[in-house]
Amino acid sequence: MFHVRMSLGLLLAIIGIIGCIVPVLPGTLLSLGGMILIEFATEVDFSTTTRIIVGLFTIASVVSDYIFPLL
Repeated sequence: MFHVRMSLGLLLAIIGIIGCIVPVLPGTLLSLGGMILIEFATEVDFSTTTRIIVGLFTIASVVSDYIFPLL
């Protein structure tokens, strides 16, 4: 189960990085998902502060990508 989560987490992180360049993919959401899967798959434990900051940046990015063009 470790290998599946780790592989999926790395795949999501890589696709998330590509998504930061390609406008079709939601890069920040995929990167956040990859970070969460990697945290559950390994013994790496991100601090609560890191999770909150990354989550806030993800929310800000999604809002700026989808809401601001509507305005």
